[in-house]
Amino acid sequence: MSIVQDWGNSMMANATTDPFWRAKVASELKRNPHLASEINDTCSKCHAPIAHYEITEVQEGEITLFGDNGVLNLDLALNPTHEFYNEALNGVSCTVCHQITDDDSLGTLEGFSGEYKINNSKITYGQFSNIETQQMINNTGYTPAYSAHVSDSALCATCHNLKTPFVDNTGEIIPQTEADYFPEQMPYTEWENSDFDDSGSTPQSCQDCHMPKTTAKLSTKPGNLAPKDGFAKHHLAGANTTMLTLLKDNALQLDVISSDLDSGIERARTMLKSAVNIEIVSTSVNNGILEARVKLANNSGHKTPTAYPSRRMWLHFKVTYTSKLPTLTDHATLFKG
Repeated sequence: MSIVQDWGNSMMANATTDPFWRAKVASELKRNPHLASEINDTCSKCHAPIAHYEITEVQEGEITLFGDNGVLNLDLALNPTHEFYNEALNGVSCTVCHQITDDDSLGTLEGFSGEYKINNSKITYGQFSNIETQQMINNTGYTPAYSAHVSDSALCATCHNLKTPFVDNTGEIIPQTEADYFPEQMPYTEWENSDFDDSGSTPQSCQDCHMPKTTAKLSTKPGNLAPKDGFAKHHLAGANTTMLTLLKDNALQLDVISSDLDSGIERARTMLKSAVNIEIVSTSVNNGILEARVKLANNSGHKTPTAYPSRRMWLHFKVTYTSKLPTLTDHATLFKG
């Protein structure tokens, strides 16, 4: 139960309810209606992966996000009109990440931009090998199995390294190959070029930071299960407190599932506070002008802030006055929108 709660207050769980994402997709569809098929497909692979898989892979159809046939469409009474509405609203669910297969495409251009491969045998991969399987098979039909790749950063790269096509002034797509697409967000590539890379001086995977380890029982059934060391908490915290707060304040209108977004917001703030060290190197007053030199050290395994280019970070200073000279205190704090 705790896994579901942890997942539910993350941005991954709310990938489809995210109003910024919806607005951006809607604006792209309005600007380039002739590219609707490509926009719907590209944007739903990672934000509505269950619905995308069922429609495009199982039914071999074409997914539409909005409008009369859209998976996110509601009627005048605010009732869903599409059979996969609930699946779409689940965002990035447990069964998506845990069913991604381990192949040579992980961590490569071929596997980026939502090009993950879902196994069709209902096997869910996990981090432990000595596990009880029958209870999960009996209750869900899924078979748990060990695979090291679920703890590897390359798994996260399937959606968090995203390259998108772009158009010229006539609305036609310019790049001919995905290698030439626009790097909309590239945290995995940033990580590969950081000290946190597997071969770096301080190796840490995406999971090490965003899924901190603990000792816990993985399930309440069967009752005799012993706790496991090194279990990865499914916090999946980022640093986007603005969007989580917006989701919390408009939960009913946005059909937000989780009732505990405060935990997600608090984890995001904690993650943000640890992302950068701030050091006031020197302060001086010359001719009535206060000058401060500040050093920021990035503690993240990627850029801070990372991902899509519109993200911003602000550095706020608090200046206090003494009886002698104004001094800049160490109250410098970091905020992100």
